[in-house]
Amino acid sequence: MLWFDYWLPSGPILSTINEQVIDDSRLGRNCLVSVIVDGTRWRWPSTNTIHFLAARDLMPVDLSPDPSRRDTIQWAVQVMRGKSLATLAKKLSLTLSVYYIWAERNARWHNNPTRDAIQLSKLII
Repeated sequence: MLWFDYWLPSGPILSTINEQVIDDSRLGRNCLVSVIVDGTRWRWPSTNTIHFLAARDLMPVDLSPDPSRRDTIQWAVQVMRGKSLATLAKKLSLTLSVYYIWAERNARWHNNPTRDAIQLSKLII
């Protein structure tokens, strides 16, 4: 969701703005990013309140991948084409990695016992 995603280096947008900005935007608290993104550009509503304009100016202008590094999703799509055994193993590895990292994130979110990076990588491998 738009307000809860990490679009800023400091964290989610909601940690930087207040509820007034969400109200001013007329997008709602549960707005999805897909509602206001068009390709690599934002499609912000035409609201001119001072709070909303200040919050909008915090956001990155262009949503294109950083050209100085390889975009991970594009790389994964290219590498995981086909139906070979090697491709199947790569897909399974990615799936397991995402699953265990997400489970770890949930454990931390709910204050359950957590693992360090080495323990997590051993679990995945």
